[in-house]
Amino acid sequence: MGAELLGGVAVLLPLGNRYAALALIRQLVEVEYLAWAFVEDEPEAANWLRSTPQERRRRWQPGQLRARSAGRFRGTDYGRHCEMGGHPTPDARRALPDHVDRFPVGLCWYEAATHGVSIWEYVKAAAEKLGYGDVIEGLSSATSLDPAVATWRASDRLHALLAGASAPFQL
Repeated sequence: MGAELLGGVAVLLPLGNRYAALALIRQLVEVEYLAWAFVEDEPEAANWLRSTPQERRRRWQPGQLRARSAGRFRGTDYGRHCEMGGHPTPDARRALPDHVDRFPVGLCWYEAATHGVSIWEYVKAAAEKLGYGDVIEGLSSATSLDPAVATWRASDRLHALLAGASAPFQL
């Protein structure tokens, strides 16, 4: 699901469709929460897979996952994602074409990369925990993605700036 969302972001941003891309990035955050939950508690993945819509609303909503994360995920971060691209709001106007204070496309790419990499790292951790680490390591995407992530983290000035910030980044 995360790869599909990232693919959509990669199509939409070059077309200038930031609002739709930001909506997909908000969905990416939700996939990140789920991936974290599956790594933290193996039976949770099976529970989610077999859950009914009512059970998912009761146990798997983003706010419930944030509460279970004990501070790992900030509600303010998710809230800004909702305000900028998850819901039609006045703030979301900044993602529309020709807005006087248009949301910078570089931050859209940064958010997509940050949440996408986080999902990838949770997937690798889950595979390792379940004894499938060798399968992940054998994927051609894994052998090229990990060095690319390391290069990005080491060379991207925006990443260095935001990763070192004491206050959380706000969209």
